[in-house]
Amino acid sequence: MTGKKKKRSWKLRDLVDFEVLLEKAALWRASWRDGVQRDLENAALSTELERRRLGFRMMLEKIRGDQNEEAGSRVESAVRLLSFLVWGVMFLLGIGVLRGLLTGFEYRYADDEFLKMRGFNIWILIGIALGLQWVMIIGATLAYWLWRRWSGGLSLLQSMLQCIIRKWSGEKLVGDVWQRLHARVSGGRSVISWRLARILQLGGVGYNCGILFGLFGSLWFFQIGFYWESTLPQFGRDSLIDVVNVLAFSSHDLSPAIAEIDQAKLGASLIQPQGNSLPQRNAIDLGWGLFFLFAITVWGLLPRCLMWAGAWWMERRALAGLDFQESRHRSLWRDLTKIQRGNVHASAADGVVLLDIGGLEIETQKLRPFLLQTLRVNPESRFSLGTLDEQGEASAMEAARSAAMGVVFLVEGWNLSPKQMQVYHQKVRDVIGQQYMIRYLVLGNADELTQWEAFVDGLKDSESAVYRYPSAD
Repeated sequence: MTGKKKKRSWKLRDLVDFEVLLEKAALWRASWRDGVQRDLENAALSTELERRRLGFRMMLEKIRGDQNEEAGSRVESAVRLLSFLVWGVMFLLGIGVLRGLLTGFEYRYADDEFLKMRGFNIWILIGIALGLQWVMIIGATLAYWLWRRWSGGLSLLQSMLQCIIRKWSGEKLVGDVWQRLHARVSGGRSVISWRLARILQLGGVGYNCGILFGLFGSLWFFQIGFYWESTLPQFGRDSLIDVVNVLAFSSHDLSPAIAEIDQAKLGASLIQPQGNSLPQRNAIDLGWGLFFLFAITVWGLLPRCLMWAGAWWMERRALAGLDFQESRHRSLWRDLTKIQRGNVHASAADGVVLLDIGGLEIETQKLRPFLLQTLRVNPESRFSLGTLDEQGEASAMEAARSAAMGVVFLVEGWNLSPKQMQVYHQKVRDVIGQQYMIRYLVLGNADELTQWEAFVDGLKDSESAVYRYPSAD
């Protein structure tokens, strides 16, 4: 298998198609037998998680092509269309907001001539164009870290976008498929939430683009002035100087006029509520225009672009972290691989440590043929757990640390104590590391095997597997 195939990545489209096709077990079995099993063995992947991710991905490509499945494509198309519409609506909204802030007023020259102009109140423009955005950004960030990150829930806007995507994607995603995708313990829910976050941030990008476009158009086509007014001129002037200095932290090189924003300039731009106190100069100022174009770009557009890029990166990270640990995924994988699970390793002489829970009477030599032929592992040593022998348990952990192929728990089918087994499992996992297999060999009937499978699935450990000893009926 080529390196390119090993690096096949998952996308939202693949995740949707996978959930849609998941219940068609016969198709997966046929695809598994039709070369996927052989390709995985040739790939020589080191962990079961890597085999599962790549195996599902390879089988999905074949099954999707044979079935002409287009659910994932419809979702992607709906997402792209919705993204374009959100950007467009917010772009027009930005233009509308900027146009709404444009007001008419009069300027008076020294010779008492008046000039009717259009202009922007500096405080209102800063507050609406930038301040309101940052209030929403900070509020959304706090809500994410304080609630949604831990609960897995969506914001109100994300829920609305999700409903639109489901409606546009077709009937297959209206029912159980979308619910399964959204309710996944790991992977699916975060993939969806980060994609919805990308759409929202794209709307923020469109809003800022609309404000910039509207401001540039106003400066280009109209005679624009910038002014401010306050019932406390000194307080308002000083505060505005501080705000402007923060927003224009590195923009002075754009225009000398920006560098000259000082008390004199602000004082000259002062307009009191009464018309007889109009300032004594024209407020047409390219410096103010350049300043606002710069400030909105740096403090409005740039943060939205960075947040969009962050959501894109988090979505890719969530897709790269798909572990397919849900019970339905593990059940399908067990059905596909069966005894081939041990074939990842080429040698039948690799050793494991048998950990006997409770002291079973069955002899190791009787188990050896099954372990060699089916699990492809060689029992090097055997220890008992749960017998109050602390020294023996310490020796077992030390032996497990050096075992080439991990450990095999020998368990009675009826003797399932989930809390105790979780402790043993975690203790062994801490000792041997994440890359080695922990196998459970159940001596019991089919019903008892089902209970153990549910227990192991609940551990969410990709490097664990359950087998039933056939002569235990």
